[in-house]
Amino acid sequence: MKKRVIAASAQPLPPDAADHLDWLRVECGVADNTLAAYAADLALYVASLGGRSIRKARADDVVQFLVTEEARGMDAATRARRLVAVRGLHRWLAAEKRTPDDPAAEIDTPRLWQRLPTYLTPEEVDALMALESGETPASLLRQAVLEVLYGCGLRASECAGLRIDGVRFDEAVVRVTGKGGKTRIVPFGGRCRDAIQAWVERGRPRFVRGDGRDRGAMFLAPRGAPLRREHVWLIVKHRLRVAGIAKDASPHTLRHSFATHLLWGGADLRVVQMMLGHASLSTTQIYTRVEEGRLRQVHEKFHPRG
Repeated sequence: MKKRVIAASAQPLPPDAADHLDWLRVECGVADNTLAAYAADLALYVASLGGRSIRKARADDVVQFLVTEEARGMDAATRARRLVAVRGLHRWLAAEKRTPDDPAAEIDTPRLWQRLPTYLTPEEVDALMALESGETPASLLRQAVLEVLYGCGLRASECAGLRIDGVRFDEAVVRVTGKGGKTRIVPFGGRCRDAIQAWVERGRPRFVRGDGRDRGAMFLAPRGAPLRREHVWLIVKHRLRVAGIAKDASPHTLRHSFATHLLWGGADLRVVQMMLGHASLSTTQIYTRVEEGRLRQVHEKFHPRG
């Protein structure tokens, strides 16, 4: 039976939008979480048309939708994602000859650089990592998860989905399956290696139940099932609270910190792009704005004419 992707709302998406999401899932391998976000975005867009068919939408309708979203308080990044979803739909409808043209083709993307990513300072990262010193399986799990998030720049879902056969200690790399099922190789350092080894040797065996429910996952919950991204989120939030770090941070903050600190150390932007698994260099370039801000602060503090 054909699986349909629909918006998380009371009203199902029109057939054209649902067909487009099915195409993204089947033909493009777009991840379920991304599909759900696009479905929600398209549901809002469809509602903004006031009952008119998507096929009759014009450029003014798309612009008005974005204006309305801004008036509702949506930030530039959210509005940009909404536009990506709408653009993709109209581009597909035109390619499939369901509409004569693409009304969203010439609409500019809202500025994404108004809000820089939140990141932790190296000192805050050290404080976060130094908290765990126990030898219980739960302690070893928490330490390994945090070291992997920061040491490899993984998303929460990628960390939770890491497989034990995807870690190569002899080469100090992990094989990560990211968005769209794309695989990349990311190196890790000594502290991350030590934390993973401690978990694999002294923590993970005590969570394995022997019934196969672990499915080869690197990180397990106490009952033996693979760790979920919600668990990863809770681990990070708990450690941030205990460390007294008041920033509005999450697992993604450690990913931002990973990228930002690499650039501070002189890493090439394209290398950082590869390790983050970004399809486009423009996505990674947001971190250069963080670097520019830091350089400006140093100049103002230390330059005679700063």
